[in-house]
Amino acid sequence: MICGVDFYRKVQQGSRGGYTPTVQKCLHYISRHLHENIRTEHLALLTGISSKTVAERFRQEMGCSIPDYLHAQRVEEAKYLLRYTEYSLAEISGILNYASQSTRSSSTSSPAICLQWQS
Repeated sequence: MICGVDFYRKVQQGSRGGYTPTVQKCLHYISRHLHENIRTEHLALLTGISSKTVAERFRQEMGCSIPDYLHAQRVEEAKYLLRYTEYSLAEISGILNYASQSTRSSSTSSPAICLQWQS
């Protein structure tokens, strides 16, 4: 579950036009630039609306904040990289723009926790 909603259902909904153009642009940009440092300001420039407005629309439609969505997507990518590549945790943390391998204080965590999910 990502942001409280099944990720695959969200992707299907987005591909069928279930999101506003603003959120669709954000999701597309995030999927193409996940390995970069994405900020709400980037998404605001992309969509032509204020950072506050893009953040509010994203939260309304996705059920989570932009940073929480980015984190969830990066955790999914880290799980994939741990399972199907030879990259170390340190390399994956660098690839996905994590500052450290330590776990976050929130309910989700950095790539280090993915070791539990690898089996």
